[in-house]
Amino acid sequence: MKNKEKHEILVNSLIDYIQQNLTTDITLSELSERVHFSKYHLHRIFKEYTGETLKKYIRRLRMESSVNMMMQEDKSLSEIAVENGYSWISNFSRTFRKYFKIPPRNLKQLICKEYGQLKFIETGIKSIEVKQTEDIFYRYKRFFMDYRVLSKLIQKDGICERCDEACPEAFGIIYDNPKITPPDKCRFDLCFIKNSESQKCTFNDMYTFYSADNVLKKGLFACFNFYGNYEKLIKAYEWVFLIWPLQNSIKFKNAPAYEFYRKSHSHGNHIEIRVPIEV
Repeated sequence: MKNKEKHEILVNSLIDYIQQNLTTDITLSELSERVHFSKYHLHRIFKEYTGETLKKYIRRLRMESSVNMMMQEDKSLSEIAVENGYSWISNFSRTFRKYFKIPPRNLKQLICKEYGQLKFIETGIKSIEVKQTEDIFYRYKRFFMDYRVLSKLIQKDGICERCDEACPEAFGIIYDNPKITPPDKCRFDLCFIKNSESQKCTFNDMYTFYSADNVLKKGLFACFNFYGNYEKLIKAYEWVFLIWPLQNSIKFKNAPAYEFYRKSHSHGNHIEIRVPIEV
């Protein structure tokens, strides 16, 4: 295995670990011990791959997580601060203001004002289902990219070579809110299901090279069938995360959303958006 591939797998494992442990005190010493690299080499490799130092990366994710919590959950700023690794709300507020140029209390008011009037008819969502799923074993390749060009990536790497359609064995993992995260920092995993009985599809080289294996754990998901273009998809996500849970007294897990790509339709692209639900 080449060094580039080793480093990519290492950094991706750290990204996943950080995402799952944002509420804890994550230190460079802890991360370096975890992957058996010196602090200096880990710092260099991580920045080379992501364009950010570990410290800046962790701080940014915590700030973005706090905004998402303000949008989705009815919690106090003190609770949000603690759940994003800040013991003191004063430190949290100061960092938040530095990052977003606005006090956190003001942002919460703006969010309610901007999204409170969003209508379901504007979302492109045609049907909603809550269902239990089984484990999905998959291979993935991670990208940092502007979500507005995702369709080009899917056309390039997610198309079945035999049937020339978005492959039913392909899905994507959406980690970030493009209205909060800088476009070039948005994370996206293009995934191919491994435990499928279907043998008719073949994939591009990325299925084999510079990719890694993972599992999407079974659980309860809210599934939204969307039809339309990217601009409408943004509205669909806003409605899914900001309005639907409140209307139905449901809480989403602190986890990414999953896009399962279906065949195109006269109404536009068909994407099944799956979001894990707290039981």
